[in-house]
Amino acid sequence: MPFKNTSAYLPECLESILSQTETNWELIAVNDHSTDNSLEVINAFAGKDTRIQVLQNKGNGIIPALQTAYAQSCGQFVTRMDSDDIMPRTKLENLVQPLIKNGQGHLTTGLVKYFSDDEIGDGYQKYEDWLNEMTQTGSNFDDLYKECVIPSHCWMIHKEDLASVNAFEPEVYPEDYDLCFRFYKKELNVIGVDKV
Repeated sequence: MPFKNTSAYLPECLESILSQTETNWELIAVNDHSTDNSLEVINAFAGKDTRIQVLQNKGNGIIPALQTAYAQSCGQFVTRMDSDDIMPRTKLENLVQPLIKNGQGHLTTGLVKYFSDDEIGDGYQKYEDWLNEMTQTGSNFDDLYKECVIPSHCWMIHKEDLASVNAFEPEVYPEDYDLCFRFYKKELNVIGVDKV
């Protein structure tokens, strides 16, 4: 989880991770040169839970931050988290179970739900509906050339499969869309999980 100047969102984000029904996880949070008190917020959480590791981004930007986190990860499965998002309590459990059952060569993705204190705009609502329809029908790669078909915060994959597509190596932006093309090229099978 890269983070930069998201102190307003980090407590709720981190609480959602701590409340996961799947408890065997590690969070590698990489500070991308925050100038607010994000680092202090996350260090307070890390001081109470050894599953949270906090690192500094030696580069600049999201891709070097992702590379830093990935290099330190030691789990069998990898997923992304954005520091201004929250996880439903069963996210990790729902995404990992199909991977355990089906083995390598697969990635899981779940439904998305955009939210805000204000009303969600029409564009976000259409994007959410489009993503969720593809995930429910298992047709994510069918519309690959329209827009990012697997959002960065909604997938999980075997670490070996992520390594086989060069993980976060190409410094191409937007990084989530680039990664989708590499998932597709590797012919990974998408397992849609019908839950947010």
